[in-house]
Amino acid sequence: MVTELENLRQAASLIEEMTQGRQTFRSGIGGAYISADASANFKLFMDVNPGDSPDCCRVTFHANPKTTGAGMDCTRLSDFLTEANQLYALLLALEMQDFRPSFTEFQQFSAEIERKQQIGPMMGQTF
Repeated sequence: MVTELENLRQAASLIEEMTQGRQTFRSGIGGAYISADASANFKLFMDVNPGDSPDCCRVTFHANPKTTGAGMDCTRLSDFLTEANQLYALLLALEMQDFRPSFTEFQQFSAEIERKQQIGPMMGQTF
């Protein structure tokens, strides 16, 4: 049986893989979050809300476009739409799952992200 902690690890790996590393997990005050590379057209968010029971939380994901205020030529618009389609597929895959880790499991996940952030990724490791 796959644990919720393993589900979060798999989600993090999928996000980093499907965005070609433009969206990566980082750790900060309050736990793990997703950081968007400057080249990304969208910012992916991980929302952590109270779950159905007092000892669990519900994790969901959504994306917002990064607005530059600048117009787009055909090439820029094509890049934007390609990334939008990739994020659509990613969010669809993530929404098919129901992430309900305990607060302890989410804290463990955040601690793993923090350790990874401190030592850097190992060769061939996306998460």
